[in-house]
Amino acid sequence: MLQVRRGVFETNSSSSHSIIIKKKDHQLEKMIDPGWHIWDGENENDPRKGLLGFGFHDLDFGRNPFHFLVSWYDRLCYAIATYHTKEGVEGIKKICSRRIKGFRGFRFPHDDWAHEDEDYYGYVDHQSHGLLEHVLEHYHISLEEFIFNDRYVIVIDGDETQYFNVLVEQDLFNKDVVESIEPASKWYRWSEDEENEDA
Repeated sequence: MLQVRRGVFETNSSSSHSIIIKKKDHQLEKMIDPGWHIWDGENENDPRKGLLGFGFHDLDFGRNPFHFLVSWYDRLCYAIATYHTKEGVEGIKKICSRRIKGFRGFRFPHDDWAHEDEDYYGYVDHQSHGLLEHVLEHYHISLEEFIFNDRYVIVIDGDETQYFNVLVEQDLFNKDVVESIEPASKWYRWSEDEENEDA
Protein backbone atom coordinates (compact mmCIF):
# COMPACT_ATOMS: atom_id res chain seq x y z
CA MET A 1 0.00 0.00 0.00
CA LEU A 2 1.22 3.49 -0.80
CA GLN A 3 1.44 5.62 2.33
CA VAL A 4 1.19 9.31 1.65
CA ARG A 5 2.22 10.59 5.09
CA ARG A 6 4.18 9.01 7.91
CA GLY A 7 3.84 10.47 11.42
CA VAL A 8 3.78 14.10 10.34
CA PHE A 9 2.12 16.61 12.66
CA GLU A 10 -0.36 18.74 10.75
CA THR A 11 -2.81 21.44 11.75
CA ASN A 12 -6.48 21.53 10.77
CA SER A 13 -6.13 24.73 8.77
CA SER A 14 -3.46 24.16 6.15
CA SER A 15 -3.06 22.62 2.76
CA SER A 16 -1.72 19.16 2.07
CA HIS A 17 -0.89 19.24 -1.63
CA SER A 18 0.82 16.28 -3.30
CA ILE A 19 2.46 15.65 -6.66
CA ILE A 20 1.82 12.29 -8.28
CA ILE A 21 4.42 10.99 -10.71
CA LYS A 22 2.96 8.32 -12.99
CA LYS A 23 5.07 5.47 -14.35
CA LYS A 24 4.15 6.08 -17.97
CA ASP A 25 5.50 9.07 -19.87
CA HIS A 26 2.81 11.30 -21.44
CA GLN A 27 4.86 14.01 -23.14
CA LEU A 28 2.68 16.50 -25.03
CA GLU A 29 3.36 17.66 -28.58
CA LYS A 30 6.38 19.91 -29.07
CA MET A 31 4.02 22.77 -30.02
CA ILE A 32 0.59 22.47 -28.46
CA ASP A 33 -2.66 24.10 -29.54
CA PRO A 34 -3.83 26.19 -26.56
CA GLY A 35 -7.45 26.27 -27.70
CA TRP A 36 -9.61 28.77 -25.83
CA HIS A 37 -6.87 29.61 -23.33
CA ILE A 38 -5.37 32.18 -25.71
CA TRP A 39 -7.25 35.31 -26.74
CA ASP A 40 -7.88 35.41 -30.51
CA GLY A 41 -8.30 39.16 -30.49
CA GLU A 42 -11.06 41.23 -32.04
CA ASN A 43 -8.76 42.16 -34.91
CA GLU A 44 -5.10 41.90 -35.95
CA ASN A 45 -4.21 45.05 -34.00
CA ASP A 46 -5.83 43.94 -30.74
CA PRO A 47 -3.06 44.18 -28.08
CA ARG A 48 -4.58 41.21 -26.25
CA LYS A 49 -4.21 38.89 -29.26
CA GLY A 50 -2.04 35.90 -28.39
CA LEU A 51 -2.19 36.47 -24.63
CA LEU A 52 -2.90 33.59 -22.30
CA GLY A 53 -5.11 34.91 -19.53
CA PHE A 54 -5.75 33.98 -15.92
CA GLY A 55 -8.41 34.86 -13.37
CA PHE A 56 -7.70 35.22 -9.64
CA HIS A 57 -9.17 31.77 -8.96
CA ASP A 58 -6.89 30.14 -11.58
CA LEU A 59 -3.78 31.06 -9.58
CA ASP A 60 -5.00 30.48 -6.02
CA PHE A 61 -4.05 27.12 -4.47
CA GLY A 62 -5.08 26.80 -0.86
CA ARG A 63 -6.50 23.80 0.96
CA ASN A 64 -9.79 23.53 -0.92
CA PRO A 65 -11.62 22.60 -3.01
CA PHE A 66 -10.22 19.08 -3.30
CA HIS A 67 -9.00 18.80 -6.87
CA PHE A 68 -6.68 16.95 -9.24
CA LEU A 69 -4.72 19.28 -11.55
CA VAL A 70 -4.16 17.18 -14.67
CA SER A 71 -3.84 19.47 -17.70
CA TRP A 72 -0.87 21.50 -18.94
CA TYR A 73 -2.87 24.66 -18.16
CA ASP A 74 -3.44 23.50 -14.55
CA ARG A 75 0.25 22.72 -14.10
CA LEU A 76 1.20 26.05 -15.68
CA CYS A 77 -1.05 27.91 -13.22
CA TYR A 78 0.47 26.03 -10.29
CA ALA A 79 4.00 26.77 -11.53
CA ILE A 80 3.25 30.48 -11.87
CA ALA A 81 1.74 30.57 -8.38
CA THR A 82 4.85 28.79 -7.05
CA TYR A 83 7.36 31.10 -8.77
CA HIS A 84 5.18 34.13 -8.06
CA THR A 85 7.70 36.88 -8.83
CA LYS A 86 8.14 38.92 -11.97
CA GLU A 87 11.48 37.19 -12.63
CA GLY A 88 10.01 33.73 -12.10
CA VAL A 89 7.13 34.46 -14.44
CA GLU A 90 9.52 35.73 -17.13
CA GLY A 91 11.27 32.36 -17.11
CA ILE A 92 7.96 30.54 -17.48
CA LYS A 93 7.00 32.88 -20.31
CA LYS A 94 10.11 31.79 -22.24
CA ILE A 95 9.13 28.15 -21.81
CA CYS A 96 5.60 28.86 -23.07
CA SER A 97 6.88 30.73 -26.13
CA ARG A 98 8.70 27.52 -27.15
CA ARG A 99 5.72 25.22 -26.56
CA ILE A 100 2.41 27.03 -27.18
CA LYS A 101 1.20 27.98 -30.66
CA GLY A 102 0.41 31.67 -31.05
CA PHE A 103 1.64 32.55 -27.55
CA ARG A 104 2.72 36.19 -27.06
CA GLY A 105 2.55 36.58 -23.31
CA PHE A 106 0.38 36.39 -20.19
CA ARG A 107 -2.53 38.49 -19.01
CA PHE A 108 -2.83 38.50 -15.23
CA PRO A 109 -5.67 39.74 -13.01
CA HIS A 110 -3.63 42.82 -12.04
CA ASP A 111 -3.49 43.84 -15.73
CA ASP A 112 -7.21 44.60 -15.47
CA TRP A 113 -7.02 46.26 -12.05
CA ALA A 114 -4.61 49.14 -12.46
CA HIS A 115 -5.50 50.56 -9.02
CA GLU A 116 -3.94 47.54 -7.27
CA ASP A 117 -0.66 48.30 -5.51
CA GLU A 118 1.06 45.03 -6.40
CA ASP A 119 1.24 42.61 -9.26
CA TYR A 120 -0.55 39.37 -8.45
CA TYR A 121 0.99 36.15 -9.78
CA GLY A 122 -0.84 33.74 -7.53
CA TYR A 123 -0.64 31.97 -4.21
CA VAL A 124 0.26 28.51 -2.94
CA ASP A 125 -0.66 27.91 0.71
CA HIS A 126 2.31 28.24 3.06
CA GLN A 127 2.40 24.57 4.08
CA SER A 128 2.53 23.38 0.46
CA HIS A 129 4.65 26.19 -0.95
CA GLY A 130 7.97 24.79 -2.10
CA LEU A 131 6.59 21.33 -2.95
CA LEU A 132 7.06 21.81 -6.69
CA GLU A 133 10.60 23.14 -6.36
CA HIS A 134 11.65 20.25 -4.12
CA VAL A 135 10.15 17.60 -6.41
CA LEU A 136 11.75 19.12 -9.51
CA GLU A 137 15.14 19.22 -7.81
CA HIS A 138 14.89 15.76 -6.24
CA TYR A 139 13.86 14.01 -9.48
CA HIS A 140 15.93 16.23 -11.82
CA ILE A 141 12.82 17.34 -13.72
CA SER A 142 12.84 20.58 -15.70
CA LEU A 143 9.94 22.99 -15.27
CA GLU A 144 9.16 22.63 -18.99
CA GLU A 145 8.99 18.85 -18.62
CA PHE A 146 6.68 19.20 -15.62
CA ILE A 147 4.25 21.59 -17.31
CA PHE A 148 4.05 19.81 -20.66
CA ASN A 149 4.02 16.17 -19.60
CA ASP A 150 0.77 14.60 -18.39
CA ARG A 151 2.83 12.20 -16.30
CA TYR A 152 2.59 14.74 -13.46
CA VAL A 153 -0.59 15.38 -11.47
CA ILE A 154 -1.02 17.84 -8.59
CA VAL A 155 -3.46 17.05 -5.79
CA ILE A 156 -5.05 19.97 -3.94
CA ASP A 157 -6.28 18.89 -0.51
CA GLY A 158 -6.49 20.11 3.07
CA ASP A 159 -5.39 18.71 6.40
CA GLU A 160 -8.91 18.92 7.76
CA THR A 161 -10.33 16.65 5.01
CA GLN A 162 -7.44 14.59 3.57
CA TYR A 163 -9.70 13.22 0.85
CA PHE A 164 -6.71 11.99 -1.13
CA ASN A 165 -5.52 9.84 1.79
CA VAL A 166 -8.99 8.29 1.93
CA LEU A 167 -8.89 7.47 -1.79
CA VAL A 168 -5.49 5.78 -1.40
CA GLU A 169 -6.31 3.93 1.82
CA GLN A 170 -9.69 2.68 0.54
CA ASP A 171 -8.18 1.38 -2.72
CA LEU A 172 -10.20 3.87 -4.77
CA PHE A 173 -7.05 5.09 -6.46
CA ASN A 174 -5.17 3.12 -9.15
CA LYS A 175 -1.76 2.78 -7.54
CA ASP A 176 -0.50 0.48 -10.29
CA VAL A 177 0.09 3.43 -12.63
CA VAL A 178 1.95 5.47 -10.00
CA GLU A 179 5.71 5.66 -9.60
CA SER A 180 5.67 8.02 -6.63
CA ILE A 181 3.44 10.24 -4.52
CA GLU A 182 5.25 13.26 -3.12
CA PRO A 183 3.30 15.02 -0.34
CA ALA A 184 4.11 18.56 0.74
CA SER A 185 4.49 17.29 4.30
CA LYS A 186 7.59 15.35 3.22
CA TRP A 187 9.34 18.58 2.26
CA TYR A 188 7.76 21.09 4.62
CA ARG A 189 9.68 22.19 7.70
CA TRP A 190 7.92 23.96 10.56
CA SER A 191 9.22 27.37 11.53
CA GLU A 192 9.48 28.38 15.19
CA ASP A 193 6.70 30.94 14.68
CA GLU A 194 4.30 28.24 13.46
CA GLU A 195 5.20 25.92 16.32
CA ASN A 196 4.47 28.75 18.80
CA GLU A 197 1.13 29.46 17.08
CA ASP A 198 0.09 25.81 17.36
CA ALA A 199 1.22 25.38 20.98
